[in-house]
Amino acid sequence: KAAFVISARQFELRGVLIRDIKVRDRNGACLRVEPKTVTFRVNNIICQNSENGIIGSAAGAVFVDSSLFSGAGAGGRAHGIYINSAKELIIRNTIFHSTKGQGHTVKSGAARTIIQNSVLAALNGENSRALDFYGGGTLIVTGSVLQQGPNSENHDLIALARESRRVKLSAEHI
Repeated sequence: KAAFVISARQFELRGVLIRDIKVRDRNGACLRVEPKTVTFRVNNIICQNSENGIIGSAAGAVFVDSSLFSGAGAGGRAHGIYINSAKELIIRNTIFHSTKGQGHTVKSGAARTIIQNSVLAALNGENSRALDFYGGGTLIVTGSVLQQGPNSENHDLIALARESRRVKLSAEHI
């Protein structure tokens, strides 16, 4: 269900182009990270026209740096990146654009999500939200551009703690 399925404790990928990942149930991904992964790093990757960019959960931190995610999405449940749970999701110097099929550009269930110097732009894509931080916690966005396009399914640019059954009640929400 992915070009790379990562179940190692430590993983790093640099300088790779992944494209056109599609599977029968429409939930394929460029990279799929499994829950026992402690540190997951990608740097300078390109993920194009796939059902998901990165999807999964990690025991520790997920780092995405200097990368490009273009044209992700299918069937309303695929995303540029969707980290269901992790201690941290850190996105730096990365561009996500033209998410389609009503998927979120960035969907995070991490306890702490940091987005720095990045672009989350629907352009003419058919995304849902630019950023869905559904469980709450700490969200920091600096030096970044977030844009909803004319074909976006939601008028919400950012959603915070909108999935009540998944809100982390013990987390500090800032």
